[in-house]
Amino acid sequence: MSSETNIFRIANLEELSTTYQTYRIRGLNPESAEFYRNRHQIVGRLSRLLKQPVEMFEEDDGMFLGVPEGAEELPTSMIVTRANVRFDAMPGTRVLDYTARSPATDLLCTRFIDFMVQAPLRSRQALWRPGAGAAFFEKATLPGEGPIGRHEGFSVRAFIMADGGIGLCVDSRSCYVDRRPLQRNMTRNDFRRIKGRHAVYRMGHEWFDIRLLAISDFNVGEVVVPMPDGRQVGLAEFIETRSRKPISPELARLDPAGQVVVYLNTRGEERSAPAALCHLTYDTESREVRKSHADAILAPGVRRARITELCRKYIGEVRIGGAALRLEARPLEIERKTFAVPDLNFGGSKVLSLNGRGNAKNVSAAEFGKSRREMLLDRKAGFYVRSQLDRQYLILPQTVVDSWGEPFVAQLKQEVSALYPHGGFEPVVVPYNDVGVGHTFVDQARAILAAAQASCLLPGFAAVMIHEIERGGRRAHDQLEAAVLRELPKRLDVRATVLHSSKGRECYEQYVDSQGNPAYRVRADKTSLFNSYVRNVALSKVLLANEKWPFVLAEPLHADLIVGIDVKQNTAGYTVVSNAGGSIRFRSEPSRQSEKLLASQIRSQLESLLRAEFEDRVDRSGAS
Repeated sequence: MSSETNIFRIANLEELSTTYQTYRIRGLNPESAEFYRNRHQIVGRLSRLLKQPVEMFEEDDGMFLGVPEGAEELPTSMIVTRANVRFDAMPGTRVLDYTARSPATDLLCTRFIDFMVQAPLRSRQALWRPGAGAAFFEKATLPGEGPIGRHEGFSVRAFIMADGGIGLCVDSRSCYVDRRPLQRNMTRNDFRRIKGRHAVYRMGHEWFDIRLLAISDFNVGEVVVPMPDGRQVGLAEFIETRSRKPISPELARLDPAGQVVVYLNTRGEERSAPAALCHLTYDTESREVRKSHADAILAPGVRRARITELCRKYIGEVRIGGAALRLEARPLEIERKTFAVPDLNFGGSKVLSLNGRGNAKNVSAAEFGKSRREMLLDRKAGFYVRSQLDRQYLILPQTVVDSWGEPFVAQLKQEVSALYPHGGFEPVVVPYNDVGVGHTFVDQARAILAAAQASCLLPGFAAVMIHEIERGGRRAHDQLEAAVLRELPKRLDVRATVLHSSKGRECYEQYVDSQGNPAYRVRADKTSLFNSYVRNVALSKVLLANEKWPFVLAEPLHADLIVGIDVKQNTAGYTVVSNAGGSIRFRSEPSRQSEKLLASQIRSQLESLLRAEFEDRVDRSGAS
């Protein structure tokens, strides 16, 4: 059997070629802490400057840039983070053969094809995209009511295939944009509520994403903008001159007395935009679109058909080196691989099996999930690990403690005890100040750390509840979570997990109890949803975080030691699995890189992890 992917093979790869110029880079140290940041800066800034694809590659122990022939000359030098690099043009040109590649030129191949595929898409009147490298979206919103419209679109990326070919990975996307423009008569207080939010600036036929920085003191008729020929013109005239004709109705009726917002372009320069042409965007995690986003998740058959139609409609006019790019009509299919579900060891030496194992509870595949849950709740089986829980903290917002915090804590204790009755879960509730304090990343991080330093005086584990971030979306959430996970262990020897207040706010309601006092309870229509949520919190945020494993594999792993590594927001996380899966440990370390680790960092931290694991095994075995 085979499975269909969303990768379309380029059928005429042998007909494609690109001639390019190379430049040697001097002054860039691959072992420096800023290497990946500087690499990103160099490639990004030069691509924007030349409006051509630029890519870096390594060859003969040197770093080089590849730039298509005919592009403008590169600057001779560039200042990046803690370095000044120089670009030396190499003599002659090279021809990139897309069928005869090396690891060094794979990056050039995918970068050049990406640019050449996306270039004609950028000129399509019906499409727009938030910024360079982002997905493309149709300007027309889907039919529907409500103030927030959904735009369907797609992403497209070149992809090196396992057999050496190159394909285009195409996937459907959706984004959400307010149908209404920003208020025409915003006060500065009004603007503070949306400062830092992202909006689509419909600058004539060009639509792109901006981040709202400030509100201007000038109106549309007062803002003056320089034209390429040196003339100074009004903002409305500048937009109309750049726009394709006929212009849009909203541009035709632009009010000269309308307000202007300020944003930064990709070079960090301030630019002006009429508020009447700016429409707020919404993240899929925002409460305004979270529920309706379920409609954008297409069934596999529908999604596959849409991707095929997108390829036919939008990616049929691409030319590379004078040759038209042709895609195979059907996407790549890969052989479907299956594996036997391993037997699982629970507490009390109980085993769950699909494989007819002796002295085990043998079930069918359809019964496996239900049986696994039943064994966790079975007092004769239960968790594989049965040691006492360490000291527990629940760090909650003060407003939660003062409202629905008590019934939430009671239900969480009940759920943990049902899953892990021998653990002794009695958490210390630590409130942090969120009264009159903004729900920004910085505000919450400071309040949480201050409360923890005052109350979490002994080592232990903490579950930390945070509010939704007012500005910054998912990235700000990631920053806050990374700060909590990084700083609490470092400052207080308290390992932490993070949960969100939004589910409790959605599910709890206030009522008057039999004594006539105000109290909180879970809404009747949310009971099942909230019970599942609290069970997941008990399992993932408390028990698993405390390294209390519900089950382990009954058979040894293929390796003595397995290390999983991830890095996010300057925090590197390590998971170490040993003892045939019976021992699983977590460790986090600060990283000098936000998203990637240097080889030297990995070597040093792996050495430390392996030494700690070896010493622990010696201690457990009693060997000297």
